[in-house]
Amino acid sequence: MDIKSYNLAYGSTVAGICSKFYEGIGEEFVKGYAWDLLLPIAYYNTMTLIFDRNSKLNKNPSKAAIILGGPVVFETAQYIGWYPGHFDWNDLVAYTVGTIAAVSIDVLLRRNKQEDIGSKYSA
Repeated sequence: MDIKSYNLAYGSTVAGICSKFYEGIGEEFVKGYAWDLLLPIAYYNTMTLIFDRNSKLNKNPSKAAIILGGPVVFETAQYIGWYPGHFDWNDLVAYTVGTIAAVSIDVLLRRNKQEDIGSKYSA
């Protein structure tokens, strides 16, 4: 199990839940968009934990498409009126930024892991 992915999945989920109870400066933004930013990070890292690293579903583009696809479907359904809720373009922006952040974090963690492995064997 990748402890960094575990920590990111757990931490972003807890932070997102806590954002719903936040009261203070920027409350409207935090309650409205923090969850939308953190949810893709939580889902992305949870997928990293569930699927084998060699699985086709665990490749960055596949995970990003799955993670971003869900919210896009629900927001589109809200826009059409098939799903209750209020359609908001900013939600889509937040989901997209969260997905980009999740992929970027994953790429950086993998790069650091490769550098660590390389430094162990180059000495």
